[in-house]
Amino acid sequence: MVRANELTATHALRLMRTGDLSAEGLAQACLERVRERDAAVRGWAHLDPELVLRNARELDKREVKGPLHGIPIAVKDVILTEDMPTEHNSPLYKGSFPTLIPAARQAAPPAVRPPSSPISRRRSLLARKPPARRSDPVRSAGSTR
Repeated sequence: MVRANELTATHALRLMRTGDLSAEGLAQACLERVRERDAAVRGWAHLDPELVLRNARELDKREVKGPLHGIPIAVKDVILTEDMPTEHNSPLYKGSFPTLIPAARQAAPPAVRPPSSPISRRRSLLARKPPARRSDPVRSAGSTR
């Protein structure tokens, strides 16, 4: 059987509309996959599982609307949000919480933030260890070699 985090967004949304999948169930499956892989991939600059699950539970209380309703999305670390730091994968912006919200938030996805990738070489010199490729964790996600 396919795990919820392996579904396409279209399939997951169809299952949510029929009541066979909840936004919370999908969010939990995605968070579990992050816990399984993030030590090797280092794909998340900021992740607040409690916020993700709280948003998903709220969405489960509402009628499904919009093309991303309940679908977890990743927000790059260069997109301004109000509930997640926007640090550009650089210690120069550590703890930066801008006041803008991306338009995607209007579609009501429970969002998480991967690091900005590919990482600019200038910033990566100052940044935490860069994210790795899924297929080859030894290589940086932003490298071509």
